[in-house]
Amino acid sequence: MKTFDALYTENYQAVLTHVTTYVRDEAKAEDITADAFVKAYNHFSEFNPEVANFLTWMKRIARNTFIDDYRTDRFAKNTTSQENYVDEEGEYLIQPMADDEADTEVICTEMREQILGAIRSLKPMYRKVAVLYFLNELKYKEIAKVTDMPMNSVKVAISRARVMLQTALA
Repeated sequence: MKTFDALYTENYQAVLTHVTTYVRDEAKAEDITADAFVKAYNHFSEFNPEVANFLTWMKRIARNTFIDDYRTDRFAKNTTSQENYVDEEGEYLIQPMADDEADTEVICTEMREQILGAIRSLKPMYRKVAVLYFLNELKYKEIAKVTDMPMNSVKVAISRARVMLQTALA
């Protein structure tokens, strides 16, 4: 079996490309990829090449690392206290939400969950291009590069995904 260093060198770019399907920010994608390789290094003794290909194993670790990172970010955003928005004199730096604004935020959150649920219900090929196009806002050319699909196939897949999402959300 190859050393971890050799496997890292061989697979880094493929894992980074995989992570960019989840994260549009290049620096964030690099951080998640680095974290994933650290986790893999720490558990390399558990890797069994007879059960899985190293790249497959790394992609799973990278995906889970992305999910952990997303949950941590979301939790941090949702748990900030009002103390962070009050100056020394006790004046609000940012005005607290009025009830109608809070209602609007709840509605937006519910709509987002419905949309994400509809995206999750798509077949894997359509789900992948839908996430890249609608959520990550990648262009057709970028999606074609990331997915190794011809540009016309990307356009067709996005069009079909759009129709499926419209049907699911109607």
